[in-house]
Amino acid sequence: MKRLLITSIVLLFSSSFLIAQTPCVVCDDSYAVPGASTIGTNNNAQGGRSIILGSFSQTLSTGNFSIAIGSRVKAMAGKCVAIGSGISSDYMFVNHMQESLMVGFNSNLSTFFVSMSEGFNRTGRVAIGNVVNQYGQMDPLAKLHLRADEGEDAAIYVQPHNWLEGDGAGLALGDMSHGISAMKDKGLIFNTSSSYNFNGGLIKYGMDAREGSVLLCTDSEGTAVWAQLEMPAPSPWLTSGTNDIYFSAGKVGIGTINTYGYELAVLGKILADEVMIKHPVDWGDYVFKPEYKLMPVNELAAFVKLNSHLPGVPSEKEVSENGYGLAQMNEILLKKVEELTLYIIQQQEMLQKQQDEINKLKEVIY
Repeated sequence: MKRLLITSIVLLFSSSFLIAQTPCVVCDDSYAVPGASTIGTNNNAQGGRSIILGSFSQTLSTGNFSIAIGSRVKAMAGKCVAIGSGISSDYMFVNHMQESLMVGFNSNLSTFFVSMSEGFNRTGRVAIGNVVNQYGQMDPLAKLHLRADEGEDAAIYVQPHNWLEGDGAGLALGDMSHGISAMKDKGLIFNTSSSYNFNGGLIKYGMDAREGSVLLCTDSEGTAVWAQLEMPAPSPWLTSGTNDIYFSAGKVGIGTINTYGYELAVLGKILADEVMIKHPVDWGDYVFKPEYKLMPVNELAAFVKLNSHLPGVPSEKEVSENGYGLAQMNEILLKKVEELTLYIIQQQEMLQKQQDEINKLKEVIY
């Protein structure tokens, strides 16, 4: 029994080896080297372990483990797959790229191409059109690379099932931070979290005249308008040099990167025709109200002698260390002018009273 089992295993492996070395050819006028297979007419499978399904198709000796499916299709590279149809025997549809997929019909070039990946946990790239490099090799430069033929627009048309309101009614390209989307109720939307760059090109706005449409942004003859963008000169915005404009978190510095918490900080002089200040300060007119208590002159003199500045006015030390608010200082100065006016009025009333008493004494004497 044991000898019979061993003999059966040997015969099984021997038959598998013999079958693998025998070409599998189905239909007339086809040929396959040992180990290759072909189903169809007028096929020629020269590649080891290659397979042909179709007619008038080939796998070359350089196309081991390749697959050709279709009519007048040729697989030239190892482990490649060619699917489609060529134009004639002189212009066959050819895949000459190692470990890749090419699909094309009625052409010698592929319409759809999938490259080999770089290995484990990696994926290949997809090309639509004749995306070739300077050496004539298919070489997509991105995960999806589209190239139009001569005289053809390289266009992508993506159409939703419908434009009804609700979820899934729009199109999206990119992500929520950077992308283009289209919605029925909002039109075309450009999303960006940084800036729009047009590289000195032209932007067309408006609609071409067509039946049932409304003409917008057109010239006097009703044609759409082209607008030339004037590209700005390089800006120092967002730089941090001491002689540049600095911007950070809503704060702007000119000539300085330290804004000290203010919305605008300028290191240097400011020239302006007019400065308008709108600040909620208590204007000094309350000094003229009857209930306002004016400091007596003798107390004022004592304060000035002791502190070397007026009451309510910041000292030289305070200003040098902290600066001063222009609106606040204007209010303080106005208050002092109005207090000074009250002192003058008091002095004038006192002088007038004294003059009246002098005039009465003169009348008595004379």
